[in-house]
Amino acid sequence: MKKVLLLTVMCVLGLFTVRAQETSFSYNFDDGALTGWRTFTGEGHVGEGWGISPEVPTYYPATYHTIYKGVDETNAVVSMAYKMLAGQACKPNCYIVTESKYLITATSKLSWFAKVPMGNPAASEQYYVVISEDNETWTQVFGEVCPANENREYAFSSEYVGKELYIGFQHIYQGASSGANDAVVLDNIVLTGDDNTGDDNTGDDNTGEDPETPGEDPETPGEDPETPGEDPETPGEDPETPGEDPETPGED
Repeated sequence: MKKVLLLTVMCVLGLFTVRAQETSFSYNFDDGALTGWRTFTGEGHVGEGWGISPEVPTYYPATYHTIYKGVDETNAVVSMAYKMLAGQACKPNCYIVTESKYLITATSKLSWFAKVPMGNPAASEQYYVVISEDNETWTQVFGEVCPANENREYAFSSEYVGKELYIGFQHIYQGASSGANDAVVLDNIVLTGDDNTGDDNTGDDNTGEDPETPGEDPETPGEDPETPGEDPETPGEDPETPGEDPETPGED
């Protein structure tokens, strides 16, 4: 009974732990929504910031119709350094980050698809993977000039294992001399990981109890298979009635 109660309590506590320590997510933005993400801008930002792929008017050449789309020409998230549709130059310093924290484990990896709309990495669009423990101070942990059209991956270093982090991306303007005049398109953003945080656990579920309840033997102690003090025959009685002979006394 005690074991059943203990296991029940552990299971209930475990449910709260799992809810507070999600280790994975997957977003493809195909539904045209930013559910699970929030966007904001930093100092010096000029422009709109991150958003869902804009639709290119049909009067543009057909080759332009999907330049802001992601994998399989579906919706993605986009941050622009130059708004082609409006002929407007931007100076991005903008973020798109998860609304929730995620537990980083020894196997955690972040993967995503990245491209510049015009397919020209010479545009020098710089972006970073950023993380935060408090949703206020952000640290750049990976950065690169956006590739023309590639799947990318970042493996979290051991210093983050066991921490719960907000995860996101920052697109930042590098200055007029950088040639940045395009946009960054991200799609299929996925965090993978297991429930092993790399902590040195004992690996032993033994709580000091043996499989059998201590102090109890398979048979009830003090009891023999037969009831003590009783013989198969009723004590004090013989098969014949005492005091009577086969012949009647006093008769010849």
